[in-house]
Amino acid sequence: MTSRQSSLGGTRGKAHLRLRLGFIVIAMVLSFFAARLVQLQVIDPGSIAAMAAKEGTVRVELPAARGAILDRTGTELATSVSGVMVVADPQMTKKDAPEIATILSDELGLDYFETLERLRREDSRFQYLARRLPATKATAVVETLVEQGYKGVTTRRDPIRGYPAKDIAANLVGFLGEDEPLGGLERTFDAQLAGVDGEARYQVGGGNRIPLGRTPPSKHRTARTSS
Repeated sequence: MTSRQSSLGGTRGKAHLRLRLGFIVIAMVLSFFAARLVQLQVIDPGSIAAMAAKEGTVRVELPAARGAILDRTGTELATSVSGVMVVADPQMTKKDAPEIATILSDELGLDYFETLERLRREDSRFQYLARRLPATKATAVVETLVEQGYKGVTTRRDPIRGYPAKDIAANLVGFLGEDEPLGGLERTFDAQLAGVDGEARYQVGGGNRIPLGRTPPSKHRTARTSS
């Protein structure tokens, strides 16, 4: 009888020990999660939220239209006309990058290898592929990509500088480079003609794009010559 009681006592003792160890493990796990919750919600909520937002936030430039240059009679010497840019989301294009780059190179004259690199960029959700293109041409290329099942390439508004008089008074009027005026009245009146680009912000994830905010481009002003 004594031996049986001793055996039962030993078994109960081991069961109690395992139960205590189990409670200790559970308490440690709960303490860890509680500490993490405090960190996320109390100690540093701002930076955690900012990091999460930054991870999937795309910022898209909204180019401002440039003001017109008029002669003293009101005839346009330089003006901004409708145009678009072609852009890509590398996270959506990297799988089909060679095929997409081939089409863009053939149709828009883009450098194949540079375009391929942009389509495969690992740390980006937005890449410029081509700027200031005629809307009909760029839209047709993007539609071709969509028809062939390729996703991630789209267009955005991007005004083109036009010179109705062509070469007449070209030295006087000047011209624009890729990002700045390079001579003539375009350069002289740049501060007056140039607007300020705006910005659109999106949260991207799971193939969806959620608008976060939009700052519209500022208005430009017209310049008029005295002769």
